[in-house]
Amino acid sequence: GGNGSTAANESAATTGQQLATIIEITDDEVSGDVEAASLEAAFEGANESERAELLAERAASLREQANGTVTAQREATVAYEAGDLSRTAYAQRLAVLSSRANTIDRGFERLDERAVDVSALELRAAGYDRSGNEAARDRLADLTSVGASALLAQYSGVQRGEFTLETENGLSIEVENEDG
Repeated sequence: GGNGSTAANESAATTGQQLATIIEITDDEVSGDVEAASLEAAFEGANESERAELLAERAASLREQANGTVTAQREATVAYEAGDLSRTAYAQRLAVLSSRANTIDRGFERLDERAVDVSALELRAAGYDRSGNEAARDRLADLTSVGASALLAQYSGVQRGEFTLETENGLSIEVENEDG
């Protein structure tokens, strides 16, 4: 509410922001699904070393996406702290980036599941970088957190409520959902 009934730093998603968020996260989810399906298809007819190669390429692509997502978060935070981005616009960026981070994180999970069935020797030869994957997932932790996911739920219209954001000592998100 804008009439002083809520604390100064509490905000809520607008309908327009929710629609924009849904469009963007649907795009991300679809492209994530397409990539997973094409990996699946390629995997079927491949031999061991080709499978290792496919997993290494997909992992490199996911690490690149993770880095891009973390960079986008950093840029949005800088813009927000500089006053170039409103709190609700910043929160919307975080919600979209949270969705993207979750899609990437699921991609890494799928890779790990697949990698179990491929020889460690072949994976090493192909340059499959398990520790690089872990590091990328760790960098996404802010965006795959409970707070970021709750923000995403509000910005995708799954939940209604308000949120507060704090960026002073790292990203901190508190969300209050309306039950019902």
